[in-house]
Amino acid sequence: ASMILVDEFQDISSTRAQILMEYFKLSNSKTKLVVMGDILQTIFPQALTDKKHPLVMIDDLQPTSFRLNTCFRCPKSHLDVVNCITKNFRSQYKIPEMNHYFDNPDMKPLFFTHESISSHSGSLETATTIFKMIQTLIEKDASISYKDIVIIMKRSNHQLVFTNLLMLFGKHHIKDQCLVSKT
Repeated sequence: ASMILVDEFQDISSTRAQILMEYFKLSNSKTKLVVMGDILQTIFPQALTDKKHPLVMIDDLQPTSFRLNTCFRCPKSHLDVVNCITKNFRSQYKIPEMNHYFDNPDMKPLFFTHESISSHSGSLETATTIFKMIQTLIEKDASISYKDIVIIMKRSNHQLVFTNLLMLFGKHHIKDQCLVSKT
């Protein structure tokens, strides 16, 4: 092959990334390696802290890098949320804010969750993270209220993340400011 293209490179294991990199270090091949990914969207939660993120590891090959910093899919309000929530990661890894391509002033941020939200494993930690994200948004943008934020779960009845989130809202005396809809 004249080119190997790896999409979603942030989601391959560090072992697989190491194997791929060793091949290209030791090979005299004219094959080009092209990888694409988002450093903040890895499925490996420890990847950013243990420095074994495939997109960090690949730097050993001294690649030519292109950073896409404009999102053509999300309105400004959504990107403002992402930029706010990821500020610490972005500063640590020198990632610039995402720019918007279009704006829709009537569109408020919308939260959605990963498939693992339907798992009982780590439900309190997941609920606490979501709660902290919501608190940060409301502190940073006075125009956002609790009722502007939507959390979509595959299922919420008998779901511990949902139950723990409601418990956190109640504990902080803000449950009455939220509209809860079980589906």
